[in-house]
Amino acid sequence: MTLSGNLTNVFNFRVALFFLIFALFPISFSVLAQENEAAESEDTKQIVVEEKQSVTEETDVQTLTDIQNPESDLKVEIWTDNKNTEYKIGEVVTFYFKTNKDAHLTLINIGTSGNVHQIFPNKYQTNNFVEAGKTYSIPADEAPFQFKLQSPAGTDTVKAIATLNELILLSQAGYDDTELFLKIDQPEETIARDIAITLAPIDKKTWGEADLELKVVE
Repeated sequence: MTLSGNLTNVFNFRVALFFLIFALFPISFSVLAQENEAAESEDTKQIVVEEKQSVTEETDVQTLTDIQNPESDLKVEIWTDNKNTEYKIGEVVTFYFKTNKDAHLTLINIGTSGNVHQIFPNKYQTNNFVEAGKTYSIPADEAPFQFKLQSPAGTDTVKAIATLNELILLSQAGYDDTELFLKIDQPEETIARDIAITLAPIDKKTWGEADLELKVVE
């Protein structure tokens, strides 16, 4: 009797232990699933944060001269006929530029008044493709116009941006092809931010830039 009773108790204990383990297994699995979901959630949060940081980096651009790319293989040079880049109001200026690779180049001028124009390409130089090593001028020798610096005194800036592949950096909406230059009726900060965002996904080695600042005095 005692032996049989003991065997029965052992059997009952093992059965109870089996059902207890079976009952706890889904709970363990559930906890593990929740931990995995939490880990995935943290990874997702990290990705979102990194993406926001990338966009913020581009939108931090305040001026066109903030757009810099020293890592590029595409080099751009821009200069004038006056080595010290100081001009008096009313003086005429000619800009020269070249690249070390075939490229598509855009020149943007921010005048002392704050007005922004795309000066290359323009009405008389409609193709912005430039050949490697070749020097270009604006106005071109045969162009029927000249640049005469206007008041007020201050800093006149020209930003050059070149890309290996053709890329529209400025909206052409509302442009009248009878006008000499495309005028951009937006603040410089907005223009600079939009261009920075346009350039952001492009391989940095495939676009280059340069700045030129003129001191305009009375």
